[in-house]
Amino acid sequence: MKALFSILLFGVLSLPSVATSDWTATGIISVSDYRFVTSLAEGSRFIYVGTTGGLVRYDKVDERFLFPYDYLDVAVGGIINSPVKELYVSGNRLKVETSTGTYSFPVSSPFDSTSDDCPESFPGYIPPTGYFFRPDGVLSDMHLHEYPVTACLTDFVGNKFLGTWGKGLLRVRSGGNLLDILPFGLASPVVDNICVSDDYVLFAGNGGITVWEKERDAWDIFRAEDIPSFPADRVEDALIAGDTVFFATEFGLALLDIRRGRFKACRPTVALTSLALGKDTLWAGTTDGIAVYSSGGVSLDLLRRADFPRVNDVAYFDSTLWFATDYGVFTWNDSGFLQYTKDDGTLDAPVISAKVSADTLFLLSRKGIVAVPSFAGEPTIFPGVLVFSGRKIRDFEPVDRFFFFATSGGVALYDRKGFDTKMLTTEEGLISNDVEVITREGRYLWFGTPKGASRFPLDW
Repeated sequence: MKALFSILLFGVLSLPSVATSDWTATGIISVSDYRFVTSLAEGSRFIYVGTTGGLVRYDKVDERFLFPYDYLDVAVGGIINSPVKELYVSGNRLKVETSTGTYSFPVSSPFDSTSDDCPESFPGYIPPTGYFFRPDGVLSDMHLHEYPVTACLTDFVGNKFLGTWGKGLLRVRSGGNLLDILPFGLASPVVDNICVSDDYVLFAGNGGITVWEKERDAWDIFRAEDIPSFPADRVEDALIAGDTVFFATEFGLALLDIRRGRFKACRPTVALTSLALGKDTLWAGTTDGIAVYSSGGVSLDLLRRADFPRVNDVAYFDSTLWFATDYGVFTWNDSGFLQYTKDDGTLDAPVISAKVSADTLFLLSRKGIVAVPSFAGEPTIFPGVLVFSGRKIRDFEPVDRFFFFATSGGVALYDRKGFDTKMLTTEEGLISNDVEVITREGRYLWFGTPKGASRFPLDW
C-alpha cells in the first residue's frame, strides 16, 4: 500500500524533538505482544503480569486487562515497553526488574504472593475446546503448537494464575478445574497495517492478525500458518465492513467473518496492493491494474494492462475512484479512466497515499500534497521544499489543520495554519520511533511500528 521516500515539504522549517518527562502530557498509550509471560505478582486488586512486551495488569474484580496507559507511575518511561525479567513484592513496593533497570512502585494493600514455584505435576485442568493441557504444564492446540507454563501464582482467594510462553495468562478459579485462557495484546509486535471501524480495531503484520472487539474488550489472534484459507500474514491493506474484514495480499483477496472466526480466499490469485469500497463494490489496486469484486468477495472484473503502473492506494470520493500510483493519480467514473494532474507538477511523481478527511481528498506524492475539495472545488497545493532531516516517510494522516507523517524517526506533526512543526517520539511515549502506518479512529490516531502500536488522543 505504501512506497517509501524522503519528502520535501512546507518551507524551510526545523523539526525539534519536544521532550517531556511524563508522556501522559500527550496521553499516548501503547499495546504490544504480551503472550510471553516471565513473572507474576499480586496486589489488592490486580495481578501484575511481566512479559517480554512489558508490564501489564489484570483487574481481578472486573476480570479484564487494563491498557498499559493508566497503570503504575507512567512517568518512568523505561518500564512501559521494556521486557520484564522478574516481578516481586517487598513491603509496600512492587519491584520490576527489566532489561533497562529495576523499578519500584507503591502497591496499595499488597499481598505476599509473588510467583509460586510451579509444581512438577499439574492437576487435570480442563482447557477450552481445541486445547489440551498436560500434567507437565504444557498447553497445546490442534495445530500442535505448545505453550509451556513459565510462572504460577495463587491469589488471595485461591484462584490460580498460570503464565505461559506464547499464550499469555491462564486462570483456574478457586475450587474448580476449568482452565480459562485470558487473551490480551497483539499476535506480533510488528504492526504495519491498522484498520478501524466503530466496533473493531485490526492490527496486521508479520506474525499474525489481531482483532480487538472494543465493546467486549475481546482480543482474537489469527495466523496464516494455522489457516489454509488465509494466504499470508503480510497484509498490504485491510478494510472492515460490518463484521467482515477484507484483506489485500500478494496472493489475492481474503475475507474474515469476525463473528465466526472463518476466513475465505477469493479468486483470482493476483497481487493486491490496496482496497476501497464504493456503491457495494470492492475495488482493489494491483501491481499492474485494478481488480473489481462484489461486497461478498466474488470477482467481477480484472482490468490489467502492461503499461499500467503499480497502484499504491485507492480512495472513493465524490462518486469517483481515485488511484494513487507510481506514475501519478488516475480517476475512474462513468467516463472511464482519466489521469489527474496539476500544472505545477506536484502529482507528476509517485503518489503513495490517498486519504479522505471531512470533505477533502488528500493526495501525498514525493513532491508534496494536493488537497482536493468536494464538488469540484479548487485544489490546494502544498509543494515540497524541506527534507525531514533524512527521515523516511511511510504514511500520513490529515486531521483538521494538521498533517501527521509516519517517519523512520517518529511522527512528524505539521500545523499548516501556524506553520509549526514538532516530532512525537519515544520521549513522548511512542512505543518506537520507526513508524510504519497512521490510521485515524475518531478522536484518536493509531501509529503502527515494529514494536507494537501506539494511540494518540486528538484532544487539543
